[in-house]
Amino acid sequence: VPAAAELYSMAGLDTKQAPGAGLELREVKSVRRMVDGERVVVIEGVVANLTDQPRSVPELRASLTDASGARVDQWTFSARQASLPPGGVTTFETSTKKAPREGSLAIDFVTD
Repeated sequence: VPAAAELYSMAGLDTKQAPGAGLELREVKSVRRMVDGERVVVIEGVVANLTDQPRSVPELRASLTDASGARVDQWTFSARQASLPPGGVTTFETSTKKAPREGSLAIDFVTD
């Protein structure tokens, strides 16, 4: 309730939205490719604004772990657009040469 923001603040509650609030990651996929004789993993996807208000698109964070769960690599990158209109979408693409043969990938919004 926007009109109650001062009351929330007095109660110690944060009234600011968390980075990525109202946004959704969609169609995230990764593809292994050979580029200049090196194995590269290309990660791409979509960021969608699910709200009826414009939203800033925060930086994204990619994390790769190996089969044992140990982090192999982590980096930040940006989507193609820094802000989205209501219902808008944008894409992102990033890559790494450090991908293990087996493991997992996670993409999320940078919140710190």
